[in-house]
Amino acid sequence: MIVTLLTDFGLSDTYAGVMKGVILARAPEVNVVDLTHDVPPQAVDEAAFLLDGAWRYFPEGSVHVAVVDPGVGTSRRRLAIFSGGHYFVGPDNGVLSAAIPEAIRGFRRPGEGYDARTISLPAGIAAVNIESQMILTQMISATFEGRDVFAPAAAHLAKGGSLSDLGPPVPELLTFPAFRALRVGNRIEGVVLRGDRFGNLITDIAAVDLPPSPVFTVAGRSLHLAASYAAADGPATIVGSSGLIEIAMPNGSAAVVLGAGAGDRVVAA
Repeated sequence: MIVTLLTDFGLSDTYAGVMKGVILARAPEVNVVDLTHDVPPQAVDEAAFLLDGAWRYFPEGSVHVAVVDPGVGTSRRRLAIFSGGHYFVGPDNGVLSAAIPEAIRGFRRPGEGYDARTISLPAGIAAVNIESQMILTQMISATFEGRDVFAPAAAHLAKGGSLSDLGPPVPELLTFPAFRALRVGNRIEGVVLRGDRFGNLITDIAAVDLPPSPVFTVAGRSLHLAASYAAADGPATIVGSSGLIEIAMPNGSAAVVLGAGAGDRVVAA
């Protein structure tokens, strides 16, 4: 069985390692996979995007734990969800949006940002609020529910435990809109979702939605589509591995060269 971890904890502290310890103490046969611990602090939308693009590469029955949680210690719900043959565990702040199909989450309108909104659970998807005192640690910290709530819940599910054992069902949850800009007329008004460690800027513009011979406008520059990083001559756009358009700079950082980052507008026409 596999448990994946995605957090904003970084690696300079012991938080990520302690979560693994709790999981392995309760389910030593589990394989724990680090998706990333380098989500920018409190960047819930970016964490949701990263999980959205990663979970489907794992086998059915995997448990995906996402802890980017500015509301830790408050009354916000602690969720465990079963959807599409996978489990998702984390706070009810939109970070688990991947558990909900895009058609249910809907799409953002041009000019809007990515804001979490409440939706009712569709048929075939089950979610509970994690409350069981028999499964959680005895003392729950107001600052580290990753250790005291989400790790024990993930270990329980990874061992084959029932979702219903964790707590009562919930009828709704917070999700972000699907991370995909919509075409309006002959143009697509997208945004940069994140910058990766290479300085590439990943947008929400899907390659399949592009008009013929598109020209991209970002940070006051007009860019064209290149076949690969090496084929680009200066800043250019390419189709990334996720099928989304990325803005890249060969042997450099597009983020630095363009002075652009998450939330900046990108237009394709």
